[in-house]
Amino acid sequence: MWQKIITLFSLEELTSLTFILLKIILILVLAKLAITVSWHIVDKTLMNKKEQNYFWEERKVKTIAVLLKSIIRYGVYALVILMILREIGINTSALLAGAGVLGLAVGFGAQSLVKDVITGFFILFEDQYSVGDYIVTPDAAGTVEEIGLRITKIRDANGGLHILPNSEIRTLTNFNRGYANAVVDVEVAYHEDTEKTLAILQEIAQQVAQDWADTVTKDPEVMGVTQLGQSGISFRILMQTLPMQHWKVERELRKKIKNKFEEEGIEIPYPHQVILQKKAGEQSG
Repeated sequence: MWQKIITLFSLEELTSLTFILLKIILILVLAKLAITVSWHIVDKTLMNKKEQNYFWEERKVKTIAVLLKSIIRYGVYALVILMILREIGINTSALLAGAGVLGLAVGFGAQSLVKDVITGFFILFEDQYSVGDYIVTPDAAGTVEEIGLRITKIRDANGGLHILPNSEIRTLTNFNRGYANAVVDVEVAYHEDTEKTLAILQEIAQQVAQDWADTVTKDPEVMGVTQLGQSGISFRILMQTLPMQHWKVERELRKKIKNKFEEEGIEIPYPHQVILQKKAGEQSG
């Protein structure tokens, strides 16, 4: 087999091919090293920035880091491809000149890709959401794991990973901005004392606010009777909390309300049905 190869290629050609192969391997190794070093510099620079300026939150640092790493990776890959093409004898200058015409032709078919990239930059610089934020979109709800040049990755409560093109995220709700409200609606039977119920709910709300002082950011409000329903009277408790903490506070409120109502004998109504059954031989009036 080696004799056949030697007959096909001269010694000079084999030596040249070997050098080209070694150069390509060296280019790939250096590219990998450049990406690793650049990513380390990005992480260190952003962490120093965060330590010097407390306005740089953890999720913002992660968002910018992911985006910068993505740009570095794609840039290095493009450079590697051009260097390898040059080593194997392809005129990269002519290739780049022709790429302009080809890019114009491809651009008409890649409008959605361009929209995704542009939208990704606006998402970042307008600070619509960051890595670690909990957002709700028409297509997915969950925690943002990654914001790239083209896509956003969202992990939902069941562990599923949703990958959405940036241009498709037209509207969203961000639960990590400002504050959140814990809202608990409670229904009691009509025969219960309204003032007594209000006093008990106020007591529970104040107790939870004291127990969760590091989470609750404002005095709780018991809004009184909010609805007269078919089975009972509805009351509402409103409590302002830190972002993403309202669900925990709501669960704590419901638990304490149930336990307290059981102690005080206050009835939480449930639907009742009255069934009238005729006796045999009885005629309707």
